[in-house]
This record gives sequence, C-alpha cells and structure tokens, in this order.
Amino acid sequence: MRKLLTFLIALGAVVVVSLSAPTTVTGANTVWQPLFQRPGSCSQASNFLARTSGLTGTETTAYGVLICGLVTDGIISSSATMNGPNSGSGACGSILDALYIFATNNTTTANLNLCGSSYTIVPTNSPTFTADQGYTGNGTSMSLNTQFVPSTATTPNFSQSSASFGIYDRTLSTVIGAATTVMGLQYSSGQSYIQPLTSSTTIAADVNTNTFSGSGTNSNHQGAWIVTRDPVAGATTVTIYGPHGSSTPLASASDASHAIAGTGSFAILARGSNSTTNEGSSDQVSAAFIGAGLTGAQAAAINNRINAYMGALGVNIY
Repeated sequence: MRKLLTFLIALGAVVVVSLSAPTTVTGANTVWQPLFQRPGSCSQASNFLARTSGLTGTETTAYGVLICGLVTDGIISSSATMNGPNSGSGACGSILDALYIFATNNTTTANLNLCGSSYTIVPTNSPTFTADQGYTGNGTSMSLNTQFVPSTATTPNFSQSSASFGIYDRTLSTVIGAATTVMGLQYSSGQSYIQPLTSSTTIAADVNTNTFSGSGTNSNHQGAWIVTRDPVAGATTVTIYGPHGSSTPLASASDASHAIAGTGSFAILARGSNSTTNEGSSDQVSAAFIGAGLTGAQAAAINNRINAYMGALGVNIY
C-alpha cells in the first residue's frame, strides 16, 4: 500500500509538471504556471508571432497578452487570422485596419502591421529607433509612412463617417507647436491629425474634416491620444480621448461637414500629404493604430492594452 501511495504521488507530480511551463526564470528561481492559465494564448497572437523573429521572452509574452486581450475586448475579431492582406477577417476584423507596436526588439518587427501583411511601415529619412521604446523624429524630415491610403485601401474599416486613429507618445514635453503633428494626413477635401500641444493648454485633433478643429485642455505632449468619428455617437461628432486611457472624452464637438481622405497616406511623426510630409514632430512614439469609429469603452480598451504592453517592458506612461 505504501509503495502504491508513493507511486501515485510521483505520478501526480509528473502530471503537474507536464501541464506547467516556466514563465519567469531568474538564476535558479523558476516560477511555474499551468499552461491553461498562461496569459496571451490565442490563435491571433500565435499567427502574429509567427511573422516575427528574435523576440525576448518578455516581448513575446507582452505581445500575447496585448493581442489576446484585444480579442477578449472585441477590438480584434475572434475569427481574425492576423496574417493576411488588407482589412477584415484575414487581418484584425471590422475595427482595426492597422496596429503598430514600435516598442519592440528591432525595426523589422517595429515596422510590421500586427493586423496583417498590408500597411507595413516605411521609415522616411531614418527616424531614431530605440529598442523597447519606439521611434523618435527630428521635427522636420523624419517620419513613418503607414502606406494606408483611406480612399484607395481595399474594404477599409476607416471610412468617411466611421473613423479613428491614435498614437502612444512617450515624450514629456511642454514645447508649443501649432504645426507639430504626431500622426495625420492632409488632403484637399479634409484632414486628419493629432497635435498634442498647440498652445500651453490645448491639444488639437481632426478626423475627415476641413471645417472643424477639435481641441481640449492639455499640458504636455505625453499621452495615449485617440481622435474618432463614431457613428454610435453620430457621424457628425468628433471626439478626442486621452491622455491616460479614460473612456470619458477629453473633448467632443459637432462637425456636420466631413469627407474621406484623398490620395495621401497616413504618416506618423508628421502629417502626410500625397507623396510628401510636413509639420514634423521630434517626439518618441511607441504605438499607433488606424481603424473604424470607436466608442469611449473601445478607445479606453485600446489605450489600456497598449499601456499594459508598455508596462511589461517597464516604459509605460501611466
């Protein structure tokens, strides 16, 4: 009986170990966690990670938690594959067209659109890259071309009456720059942009308009900023969210006149305009996205998931 009990105890230990895997290793100290409880386990994360190489364990886990968390939140569709072209089920689903994480191991990974194989970042004039932090501009010629052209993209989620984009800006700056854009696109029929500090107390942002300039109270560039035209709130309403993951608008105003973008592509660290850019920023940006209009809850979910990713790397802003 004693031998049988010893055997059963040993067998139980083998089963526990086989269902576990190390999640943290520091010298001789290993923290074990059951595989079925390990965070960040979903097909969408696996498909994206298969497109990367050279990630550390911390980066890999952070990506997994981010992507699977956005699936749980309904931001990324549960049927999305995240390894195909354009938008839709082969990418992130019906909300996001592009999602970029610049705080990662190298520029090859940073330039990937997490949603799929389209809209890969093309750096212009070599913005400074810092591993696990992001890209920094020079305020003039450096920028990131998303290759996302709203008017010609194939079945995009970003549309005339339902549109959003956002940026995670790490730069704690109080420099006033009325013509300093961290992300945007200028075109003849309208404009989309985020300018963190146009005066000592004001952030300005637009999406698909040429007649309205939304603004809210702000004190520095640093923040997780989102501007959206959400059809739930009414396609004529432009809303700004930020700086720290709140579902409550920082500013909101009516804008009945709006139009979809022209032939230019969205730029980051500047404002895109056909084949050129202007209004460059010298800030450091760690993440960005483009997609359909968002509710307050959806905006908060995106910002907070990105901030948690940054927290895993120890460089979060809130």
